[in-house]
Amino acid sequence: MSGLKSATDLPMVHSVDSFVREQLELVDLERTAEEQQTAEQQAQCSFRQLEQSGVAILSLTVAERKTGLGGRMLLTMEKCRGGVTGPLPAHRLSSGDIVALRDTSSPALQQDGAASDERGLVYRVSEAQIIVAIEDPDRADDIQGTVHLLRLANDITYKRYRHILHQVDECAPGHATSRLKDVLFGQAEPHFRAPVKIHPMNPNLNSSQVEAIEFALSASDVALIHGPPGTGKTTTIVELIRQAVKRGDKVLACAPSNVAVDNMAERLANGGVKIVRLGHPVRLLDSVTQHSLDVQVQNSDGKGLAKDVRQDMNAILQKMGCKKTKKQERYALRGELKELRKELRKREDQAVKEVMGHARVVLATNTGAADYALKHMEAAFDLVVIDEAAQALEVSCWIPMLRGRRVVLAGDHKQLAPTITSAEAAKRGLGLTLFDRVVGMYGASCTRMLNVQYRMNQEIR
Repeated sequence: MSGLKSATDLPMVHSVDSFVREQLELVDLERTAEEQQTAEQQAQCSFRQLEQSGVAILSLTVAERKTGLGGRMLLTMEKCRGGVTGPLPAHRLSSGDIVALRDTSSPALQQDGAASDERGLVYRVSEAQIIVAIEDPDRADDIQGTVHLLRLANDITYKRYRHILHQVDECAPGHATSRLKDVLFGQAEPHFRAPVKIHPMNPNLNSSQVEAIEFALSASDVALIHGPPGTGKTTTIVELIRQAVKRGDKVLACAPSNVAVDNMAERLANGGVKIVRLGHPVRLLDSVTQHSLDVQVQNSDGKGLAKDVRQDMNAILQKMGCKKTKKQERYALRGELKELRKELRKREDQAVKEVMGHARVVLATNTGAADYALKHMEAAFDLVVIDEAAQALEVSCWIPMLRGRRVVLAGDHKQLAPTITSAEAAKRGLGLTLFDRVVGMYGASCTRMLNVQYRMNQEIR
């Protein structure tokens, strides 16, 4: 295929063992580089300076405590001045950020936080409030008085990378992904059945789009769709997924960015496909929020079972937050809260299983495919589709791929590669994507290119 890199242009992976070992080292290098970058930015800064730079919010008070999905403890925090709640100062905290909650009496700032810090995840941000999900809900009632919020380096993604790499190493024959794994590490050749003509649901597809879809559907393990800018790549992917669902497949659709995932979700939902979008509802497009797992669980048949437990938990939280509640009584309430949390998780797990069971397509970011909700899937996905695969780290692609039997990668390896913080990790190949690697191994034999251009951004021509 014209313009594609040949196998000699790219470093190849010789074995699963060497890949896993090298990737573990590179992931650690990248994690360290990101942490050092954050540390350097925050070193020698006072809390006031950190607030001015947007990575901290000072002197917040807890206005409300309530229970979220999965028993998560949600603290609603506000900025009060003279007893009056006002807007939050300008900041750069957003949903998904890891934060330290530090008592205002805490000593000098340390990058990784004082030992007594609570850690949390920013759940939602508004003009006057910030909601934080506490990492250890059993200690949420210990957060009293006034606290500072400080954004920390996000290590969740790197923990997921390390976990999935060990799973790749342990993926044995008989696993749903074992055949795909063999192909992607050069231990077996890609296999394609004779393409079957489709009847496009979208009448506006061009011949190269139809051919790419038919080719991808014929793949037994892996297929690539090369979509340069303006060639209707997302339109092609959506049609591919709809055709797969029509054939009875259950599909996991992913991309490295929330925007790309939401674009797929919006078009699939408009096409009448039953979807579930994993991820924080506040990070999703408004048109997609109703399809999020959280919202669908809240609207499911089992919502009443969990609602009663959540109300009891919220009542206890209010009582525990009352200054008049004695220490001994607070201790007893904490034990009761722990038992209620177990019951809530049990009931919500059932509701999650129900919602996930009815979905034909599940959508998430690559790292979001590690969501606990996918543990409720009784069988592997028939098809995994990864958009923007040429802009994703290979390790991130393995998170969804280990949940499926075959994969279609869509992207444009001629555009920007993934951003790497560590110069050493970049030099050693962390930025080499799976899309690039498969093109280098198999070239045109497993790739179809979209060749009709509808628009073109002049800046990247």
